[in-house]
Amino acid sequence: MDTVEIGKIVAAKRKELGLTQQSLADRADVSRRTLIELEHGRNDLCVRRLLRIVASIGLQIDVRPASGRPTEDQLHDIFRDEE
Repeated sequence: MDTVEIGKIVAAKRKELGLTQQSLADRADVSRRTLIELEHGRNDLCVRRLLRIVASIGLQIDVRPASGRPTEDQLHDIFRDEE
């Protein structure tokens, strides 16, 4: 799962609940800009903010063993901020 997928899930759940971006941002105590960036997969949020956002819409993030080794492209995406 990558940031684009997470953003799509958050946006879909927000819309399902009938929330505006501003109302969800207020619930999660983040800026609307932060939420917009997340929903478009363009924001690498700190875990604390991400957890607040998903908890605000009744979701959770689970960490579990991957189904296989990550590909070179996946590793590049994961560590691109450190370059």
